[in-house]
Amino acid sequence: RLQRAANLITALRPTQALDELDKLRAPKLKSVRARSLHLRGMALFQMRTRYPEAAKVLALAAAAGGEHAAADAYYAARALARADRDPQAVKAYRNFVSRYPSSSFALDAKHAAAWLELRHDLAGGEANMRAFLAEAEKKGDHDTAQTVLWELAFYLFDHARFAKALPLFESYAESSQAAMVR
Repeated sequence: RLQRAANLITALRPTQALDELDKLRAPKLKSVRARSLHLRGMALFQMRTRYPEAAKVLALAAAAGGEHAAADAYYAARALARADRDPQAVKAYRNFVSRYPSSSFALDAKHAAAWLELRHDLAGGEANMRAFLAEAEKKGDHDTAQTVLWELAFYLFDHARFAKALPLFESYAESSQAAMVR
């Protein structure tokens, strides 16, 4: 049943995957429980209407460990953000980065946390976004740096801080490879 549920999730059929998972008895083995929670959480996430529940289940899956623990923690944070629980999502993203700094999701989690802080004027948002921009530039990640440069410039512009926004917009225009900018 677990493999069938996994196949249904891959086929983007989350409702049927949940039906399969509902037919299982409570798993006794820790590894089976972790996989079952992972699959249930991902099915709920895919449904796009049950993000609060997905966040809870994926957080349980991450705590249960297993091969998908890092992904479960990341998607739990994403589910919180999609459920409009942004302050909680920021904390979850920051916890994820602390716990899984070498994960392939770490860069995206840092960016998502900084973006949510900036977007909602949460404490440290601008400073965290600037730090993230500096990190992306230092790593030579041009695409990420461009995205963050635009987000930060637009934030400053939107908050009528035009003198601070202008150099960022100029830097964006000078370094962008986009045809519409050139």
